Amino acid sequence: MSTSRALAALVSVSAAAALCACLSGNAQRLPGPLLLPTEPAALSAAPSGVPAVTVQRDSDPVWVRRPGERGDVELPFYKKRERLASGTLVRTGAGGRAELLWSPDATALVLFDEGRLTLGDVERGEPLVRFHSLTHALLTLTPEDRIELLGGARLSGDASEPTGPILLECVPGAILRVTNQSKRSAQIAFRDARLELGPGESIDVPVLASGGAPLDSSEPQRLEVFGQPVLVQGRTERSDEADGVRLTALEPTRVHGFGIEAVLEAQQSLRFSGLARISPAKTADPSPQP
Repeated sequence: MSTSRALAALVSVSAAAALCACLSGNAQRLPGPLLLPTEPAALSAAPSGVPAVTVQRDSDPVWVRRPGERGDVELPFYKKRERLASGTLVRTGAGGRAELLWSPDATALVLFDEGRLTLGDVERGEPLVRFHSLTHALLTLTPEDRIELLGGARLSGDASEPTGPILLECVPGAILRVTNQSKRSAQIAFRDARLELGPGESIDVPVLASGGAPLDSSEPQRLEVFGQPVLVQGRTERSDEADGVRLTALEPTRVHGFGIEAVLEAQQSLRFSGLARISPAKTADPSPQP
């Protein structure tokens, strides 16, 4: 009996030691929470005098492509808002919804379903937004805003107060329908026409393959290059080189000359060079001719 009692006491001591080891501070613990915080990090302040542009993901999917990058990055569920720079491309897919806000301005844009747009640099004379494709979108514009629609037409609001909402819809037949749902007038510059869109009015703007960008009504400048006339519509800078002439556009420019028509964006250049002089070929028979 004494032996049995001794074995029982030994077993009790071993069990107590094992229990103490399990409760000790060296025990392994499960990882922390797998869900990341939903509140975004604080946004950095924008430069003084430049409106801060923020994209807000209201529903998936929403992608952004920053200037200089080749691929689109999808905004994750835990990062609802993102600060954007000029030149950033914003894209939404089927069922997606992205809201763009310009702070402290009243400008706002909501992109629904499939659509793509690029943020312009207004300091360089570019439109605020350039649309590449869209299903439908809602806009609120301030007096200084200029929006480039599909095909190149320019949309602007009232000259004194914010205008919105303005609804953009793509309808079958390469047509962009613009509906002014505000109490202010809006304007559309389409090639050589200036269209007024009153409160509650709607207009169908054709999306032309040749483009619907507004044409400059000012008289073109006449230049002489290699003795031939060249017509330039827009501000350019001319550089005479050793073997040609280079024209650098300071704003969107059209150049007519030498049987061509070229459209240049700001900072793009066009170079005219003369034909290379070819020396006369020598005869195959070096013997003197009679």
